[in-house]
Amino acid sequence: MEYQEKRSGIGMLIFIFILMMALLFIGWRYFRVSKIEVEGNINISSDYITKLSGIKKDQNLFDIDTDKVRSYINSDPYLEYYGIKRLFPSTVRVEVYERIPAALLIGKESNYVLDNQGNVLESINKVNYSVLIITGLTGFTAVPGESLTTATPYQYDALTAILKDVKFNDLSSVVTEMNMSDINNIIMRTDVGFTIEFGQAEKVSDKIIWINKAIEELTAKNISAGTINVVSGKSASYSE
Repeated sequence: MEYQEKRSGIGMLIFIFILMMALLFIGWRYFRVSKIEVEGNINISSDYITKLSGIKKDQNLFDIDTDKVRSYINSDPYLEYYGIKRLFPSTVRVEVYERIPAALLIGKESNYVLDNQGNVLESINKVNYSVLIITGLTGFTAVPGESLTTATPYQYDALTAILKDVKFNDLSSVVTEMNMSDINNIIMRTDVGFTIEFGQAEKVSDKIIWINKAIEELTAKNISAGTINVVSGKSASYSE
């Protein structure tokens, strides 16, 4: 009786082994990439990201090296790898986050495109760029593909606090320059001629609300130049 049970157990193990081998063979033979989808891109083409990922059509779904895909995607400073999904039997979805230019940081020898998280996207020589121009910041280190390093942590925190603020999106269409030479007295300039005394990077959302309200009221009075002060974050004052 014991011998028969042992033979039965061995037989079951052999059956399971054969079944696993069959499943592996079927998976290797039939689960091959025929379609590659890209999710999360905005301006960068899906074709470019597909090529960058290194995933090939007819490649086995189980043979995709996610570490390599992550490395390939992250090699482009404008992209961040989020993951891949295997949609059986033959589709792969590459998920990315696309970094969007938010500011152009003016340096001594070159200028640097930044996203709103303070990541350096690229180095360029031109100044005419359709994003906020940041001047007056010194002692920083900017390497494309890495986070900006400033002379003091407070400078970085102040810069990103403004760029990341949701309300800043409402203001960025009219603000053309932000001078950070004095981190405690940040100065902004608009495209129509207003100078904004912003002060420190505190109560950012409140200050932006006051700025927009002041610009709206002054524009209604046909005033398009002068200084708007929102340093307190509790109100806005205007002077010619």
